[in-house]
Amino acid sequence: MAQDIAAGDSVDGIRPLIVRQDQLEQECAELESRLEALRAQLREIAELALPSAMDGLGFGEVKLSDGRRIVIEEQLTTSEKWRDWAAARGWIDHHDARHLLRYAMRVTVPTGRERDAESIVATARRLGLEAELKESLAPASLKRYCHERLAQGTLSDTDLDILGVHRTRRTRILPAR
Repeated sequence: MAQDIAAGDSVDGIRPLIVRQDQLEQECAELESRLEALRAQLREIAELALPSAMDGLGFGEVKLSDGRRIVIEEQLTTSEKWRDWAAARGWIDHHDARHLLRYAMRVTVPTGRERDAESIVATARRLGLEAELKESLAPASLKRYCHERLAQGTLSDTDLDILGVHRTRRTRILPAR
């Protein structure tokens, strides 16, 4: 049963804990908001401003006076939100990359068929149960595959676009050697 905090002396013992929890929740929300803003600023510098400035000066790497180095690294990001799944799926078939696919199966088991649930994956259709097979790409596998193919020179920007993979260049500060 919920109690009103102003109910009287019986809540005085927990009042400081309630107040402190409220303060901490507010402080956490403020810090999370600040962290999000700082990450956006960092992304703006590390992915856009600094790589562009270094490119403009013809620098691939900058060595700092303390021995640390700033390098530009290419990064790939993927998303499961495909603009055109049919095109990506066609590309996968055409390039013999079906190993990138992962499958999820959804099976509806009616009440009273609990024992059938144990063997559904292998026997769903034989049992006459409604089943749906969904294909998707594992982002980590897709990134690794694309990195390998880019290094081999066998993947184009058009291929990346079809697969929903985005290239970014980001500076990274490396420790002194």
